[in-house]
Amino acid sequence: MEQLQAVAEWVGQNAALIVAACALYITTRQVAASHKHNRMSVRPHLIVTVDRLFEGSSAVLLAKVRNSGLGPAIVRKFEAQVDGEVIDTRNHDRVADKAASLAGRPPLKCYNFHFSDGDAIGKDQEVTLLRAEFPIFLDDLRNDFFKSFDRLTATIKYESIYGDEFVYKTEIVEK
Repeated sequence: MEQLQAVAEWVGQNAALIVAACALYITTRQVAASHKHNRMSVRPHLIVTVDRLFEGSSAVLLAKVRNSGLGPAIVRKFEAQVDGEVIDTRNHDRVADKAASLAGRPPLKCYNFHFSDGDAIGKDQEVTLLRAEFPIFLDDLRNDFFKSFDRLTATIKYESIYGDEFVYKTEIVEK
C-alpha cells in the first residue's frame, strides 16, 4: 500500500513533466507523419508510351515519357538500349543509324532527346524521346513493320525533390 501511495505521490509531483513528455512524443510523431506525407505528395511517376502510327505514306515510331506524378522528376541517368547494347543518345546520327538498322531502311526524319544528369521533368510534362519516320511499302502493311522496334528498351533513373530514388525500365514483351 505504501508503494502505491509513493507512486501516486511521485506522479502528482511530476504531472507537468509527464504531460510535457507525452506532448513531445505526440509532436514528434506528427512531424514525422507530416514529413512522410510531404514526401509522398511530391512523388514523381514516369510513364513511357510508344505509338506506332501510319501517316500518309510514312510509318512513324513515337516514344514519349510523361511525368504523371505530383512532383518533378530529376533525371539522374537515361539509357536507351537495343538488345542490351547502350545507344549514345547524345549522338543523333548514331540514333538514326540504329533506327535504320531496326527498320531495314534509313528514316526520312529522325529526332531524339537526350537527358543529362539533373534535367527535370515537371508534373504533367511530356517529353518526346524519339520520333522516327520511315517510308512504307505494301509489304509493311502485311507484315508487322514495327516488330523489330520491340528490341528497343529504355532505363530512366530519377529522384524526387527529396532525393527519393526511382527507376523506370521498359521491358521487351514476348508474344
